[in-house]
Amino acid sequence: MKKWLIFSGTSLLLVGIVGSSVYIRGGESLQTGTIITFPENKKFVAIELSNQSSFTSVHLIDVQVNNQAYPSGLELKQVEANKIITLSDQIDQPMTLQEIQKKNIERSNKKYMLKITHSKPIDRVSLTYKYVGKTQTQAIIFD
Repeated sequence: MKKWLIFSGTSLLLVGIVGSSVYIRGGESLQTGTIITFPENKKFVAIELSNQSSFTSVHLIDVQVNNQAYPSGLELKQVEANKIITLSDQIDQPMTLQEIQKKNIERSNKKYMLKITHSKPIDRVSLTYKYVGKTQTQAIIFD
């Protein structure tokens, strides 16, 4: 009888761990919010990002525009919640992709603004990120 209880307890624990892992890794934790474009200057895009995970940070790995081109300018900064954001079509503090990769999109209710410029009009942005060891790509297509 004791062996059966130990086996069933171990099995139940294993099922719980596997189920939790599937729950944590499922779904996209990087959420996009407001997207700002300037009709007269399609070479600039600003995308609001947030981490909807309750477990860990999201790490941006890659940012590409159009057909797998790298943007000419990037900037990622945290923005205050419930504060009006005014943007120009200029990058205030240019960053390299390596600098972007070092920043974390923290969990909780923090918001981030990713500003992207490119030498040609932007019609698509691909964000590749890592969350809980899983790499995901999210595409944003502009009309």
